[in-house]
Amino acid sequence: MRAACRLVGWLFLAAYAAAAGLGAIGYFGLLGAQKDALSVVYLMLLGMPWIRLADAVPEPLALAALVLAPLV
Repeated sequence: MRAACRLVGWLFLAAYAAAAGLGAIGYFGLLGAQKDALSVVYLMLLGMPWIRLADAVPEPLALAALVLAPLV
C-alpha cells in the first residue's frame, strides 16, 4: 500500500510538472507556440481540491496561490 501511495504521488507530481511546462509554453508563447491564456487550465484542474483554500488569500497573491495550489 505504501508503494502504491508513493507511485500516485510521483504520478501527480509528473502530471503537475507537465501541466506547468505546457502551460508556460502556451501562455508565454515559448518555442514558437501561439500565446493562449487557456493553456494553464490543466493546472487549475490539478489544483481543484485546493482552490477553495486559495479563496482566503489576498487579491494580489490570488493568481500565484491558484497556480501553486497543487504543490500543497
